[in-house]
Amino acid sequence: MDSTQTVKSKITGGPVKPIFDAKVLGKYCVTYWQCLETMFIQTDEPYWLDEAYSTAITDLDLGLAGRNVNKAEAAERLIDRALPDAKTFLDFGGGYGLFTRLMRDKGFDFRHYDIYCQNIFAKGFELDALEPVGLSKFDLVTAWEVFEHAPNPRELIRQLLSVSGTILFSTELVPEQPLNAESDWWYFTPETGQHVSFYSRKALHSLAEEFNLFLYSDNTANHILSARKLEIDPFPAERSSSSLFRLLAEPVWRRGKRMRTQSNRRESLLPADFANAVEQLKNTKAQQPDRPGGSSACQK
Repeated sequence: MDSTQTVKSKITGGPVKPIFDAKVLGKYCVTYWQCLETMFIQTDEPYWLDEAYSTAITDLDLGLAGRNVNKAEAAERLIDRALPDAKTFLDFGGGYGLFTRLMRDKGFDFRHYDIYCQNIFAKGFELDALEPVGLSKFDLVTAWEVFEHAPNPRELIRQLLSVSGTILFSTELVPEQPLNAESDWWYFTPETGQHVSFYSRKALHSLAEEFNLFLYSDNTANHILSARKLEIDPFPAERSSSSLFRLLAEPVWRRGKRMRTQSNRRESLLPADFANAVEQLKNTKAQQPDRPGGSSACQK
């Protein structure tokens, strides 16, 4: 049977097409499929996740510290602007707890939740389960760089909506140009095996309609799904000149060059460090034996 007849879009349930094969974790030959209706991209069913999460934070996440600092600054402004009545918050998939700690330092009553990663910075403010006894729903749940890790996007949204009617999250949107290889977009990162779902604006709109939610997006990387219509657009209309938009939308690894052109500050070493880390990880994986039946050419 043709595999395209059995693989269905995890957004619409409709048809998909294979766009390329890539070696995940350096040894598993995996097909990436694109939804014909929404342009959402998904991998083969990710049987490798237990191995991928043997280390919760990957060696390629060099922007973690800077991302948390900038997300905290931007989230403070966004909440004050569009969600001024919000009092209680949860950071879902919060990693080491740095974002929760930063937000609590700013006066926001955040709690932390992550089943994969050790909480270092937000001890005493973690939740052991998403339905804590004695706590009502949160006014807002944040999920920074979580959606691309979800093998089932619908299940993730159901889980988040069980604790809050408003979700503020980040995930890079699929570029408009055709993607024919893993090298066409840095966000695929098959070396780590953790990114398995890649969203377009159409895909997020489809999910919003299915769950009867309002969608707000900066059309780049940051988005809100909410059960209620917000009185103020959380993302400023004049995005190109807005510092709020820039802080939310611009990946931290891309910020170094802009900062140098606007001031006398040194150019960030993060882009070069990221490229070196990718090569080191590829070299490490290349030295490991292939999965039985695999081949270096990633052929099926």
